[in-house]
Amino acid sequence: MKTDHLDIVIRRPAAAFTLTELLVVIVIIITLATISFTGISRMRRSGDRVVALKNISQLQFANTSYAQDHNGQYVPIYDNGPAGTGYVPWMRNPEYLACLKGDAAAYKADGKVDGSIPTSLMDPSAFRAKKLDYNFIHASYGYNDNALPGGSWGVPDTKRGFRSSQLTAPERSAAFITGTDWNVNYANRFLWEGARAVEGFSRDQKIAYRHSGKALVVYYDGHVGEVSIADMRRFDTLGGANHIFWKANAP
Repeated sequence: MKTDHLDIVIRRPAAAFTLTELLVVIVIIITLATISFTGISRMRRSGDRVVALKNISQLQFANTSYAQDHNGQYVPIYDNGPAGTGYVPWMRNPEYLACLKGDAAAYKADGKVDGSIPTSLMDPSAFRAKKLDYNFIHASYGYNDNALPGGSWGVPDTKRGFRSSQLTAPERSAAFITGTDWNVNYANRFLWEGARAVEGFSRDQKIAYRHSGKALVVYYDGHVGEVSIADMRRFDTLGGANHIFWKANAP
């Protein structure tokens, strides 16, 4: 009698990743993601710096235009009216705003001053942080108020600011600096250090070294640059508050 033989097919299990191979793939993915994120962050920081340099340059361009219309007088850091009327800081000065934004944009339909500033004129890094007053120009840039002539704070009918004829080296004297308030000064040049190296709040008059450890600056002659905390320490050894960077009429 013939016996049928059953053919038995032995199937090998489908190939699969080993644990080691899986770990290698995960490491590769993480590495690529890290490289990509680092590259994007670096590009964003670079782009922020370019925009901020352009904007701070525009502030001084408007300041120069203002001076041309006011017999060489740059926009006062503040303009005190008669007693009881308060003061007008530089970024709300209607004539300066007209130089910065254009005549039509300086006023509202009802004739009142339009002190708003387009977000495109702000420092992207400060705007993105969304801290207090981030959507106002004074959270991005401050006017250097060190040793400005023209009287003391709060005195009626005073305007503190330089004339072009008073500048001894405009190419070395800071006009506007990246900051967290509408004015920046010598006394608060180190407030960004250590635990306070963040955007924080506006209205504290500190210089913001927010661009890779550098603060951006536009000088009275209109050219732009950057300064670090180390530069500030060097200025301290060369005159401190009387250094030409801080005091535009220094000898």
